[in-house]
Amino acid sequence: MQIIKIKEWCDANITPMAWQRVALKILPDLREQNISLSEIQNPNDSLVIENRYVIQIDNIIQELYEVELPKELKVI
Repeated sequence: MQIIKIKEWCDANITPMAWQRVALKILPDLREQNISLSEIQNPNDSLVIENRYVIQIDNIIQELYEVELPKELKVI
C-alpha cells in the first residue's frame, strides 16, 4: 500500500495533524525497512509498505482516534 494514500485519508477524514501522530508511533517499525521520519511525514507515490505495517497503522488510528481505515486502504 502507498503511504501517501493513508496520509491523504487521515488528512481528509481525521485532521491534518493526525498523520504526524501516526507517523511518530509507527516510525520505529518502519525504520526496520530503512524508511526515515521525513519520508513518512512527507511520503511520495513510490513509498510502499507491507500489509503488516498497514495493519499496525490501522491499529494506531483506532487507538488514537477511535476510527479505522476504510477497507480499500487495507488491501495491497
